[in-house]
Amino acid sequence: MGILGLEETWRTDRPADPLPAGGAPGPEPAPDKLPRRFGEFLLTSLLGQDALGRVYRGLLLGETGEFVRVRILDSPHLSRDRLFEAVRRTPAARVSPHRPRGEKLGTIRGVPYLAWSEMHGWTLDGLTRDLRRRGRRLPVEHVLLIVDGMARALETRGPHGVPWPGFVSISRDGEVRVSGFGLAPAILPALRIGAIADTVGPYVAPEVQEEGVASAEGDVYSLAAVALELLTDSPAPFPGLGRGAGADRLFPNELGRLLRVALARKRQRFGSAGDLRRELGQFMVTSRHLPSSFHFARFLRDLDAGRAAPGNARGAADPSGVPPGPDAGMAEVSLVPALEEAEIDAVLQSFWGEIEKSPPASGKP
Repeated sequence: MGILGLEETWRTDRPADPLPAGGAPGPEPAPDKLPRRFGEFLLTSLLGQDALGRVYRGLLLGETGEFVRVRILDSPHLSRDRLFEAVRRTPAARVSPHRPRGEKLGTIRGVPYLAWSEMHGWTLDGLTRDLRRRGRRLPVEHVLLIVDGMARALETRGPHGVPWPGFVSISRDGEVRVSGFGLAPAILPALRIGAIADTVGPYVAPEVQEEGVASAEGDVYSLAAVALELLTDSPAPFPGLGRGAGADRLFPNELGRLLRVALARKRQRFGSAGDLRRELGQFMVTSRHLPSSFHFARFLRDLDAGRAAPGNARGAADPSGVPPGPDAGMAEVSLVPALEEAEIDAVLQSFWGEIEKSPPASGKP
């Protein structure tokens, strides 16, 4: 018996439905009626959508009943055949301080998804959008902390292939974790198509886009692209990347040299995320930059407090004139506040009411 008093009949994590020949992409996103069940998850709210699909907050049905995020990979530009193959080939995620807790890549009723435990914080793309709306920029120390955290994840599990900001989770405690390992074979072939080209493509090294194969050197390029965006507050794509141009003029010091090498042609780059991380560490020591998750968490709490301040509550206008929450393109919202017990109770009550109205499973009374 689970948290809702349901038997095992609620489970729907069965093998994927047959696919049309040729690996046709998934269906167009349909309007959602929430809450609704998705396999072992109860989807409670739509957080938004991006180039890869829709992102939900959900409840993991079972004894724990913990809240999770569920990214449904239903972009029409992603081949389901390639996604299913990625699911089959990707081993279960190991417990790691550099990856989201409870991370799981799977399929339910023929729909691929990526799920992980709720961190109550930001995705990096959402954080940067929030900062731009407010006319703020991350201090250099916090940028170095984020890049170092990403590099640690890639160093221990890479190559990743597509470590774009949408796969980077940042908790309100300043933790940096990277998800999406194993999805590169499904995403890289679509990098020249539609929103995926515009959203994910700029963070992927030119030779990785050309060859469609993840590499350690390609991950180095992606790290540097993320660093450059955070340091300059200039959204990707950037002119001159892949040729080592521009970084030395923006940062005429050791940091500029590091970025220039990391953005150079493949053979001239650092060989791995670990190599880049060691060089960054040396730079932080000599330049006396001292990144701290404690100070980063305080910065994030101040940002959260600014969002909740009078006149800037959720649904009210930001001083920039842009309402808080998702952009017009429904990109994933930047901040998910802590859950209230009343919200949990309301979700469960609504779902239980639907169960009571449904006919009993297997004809049992």
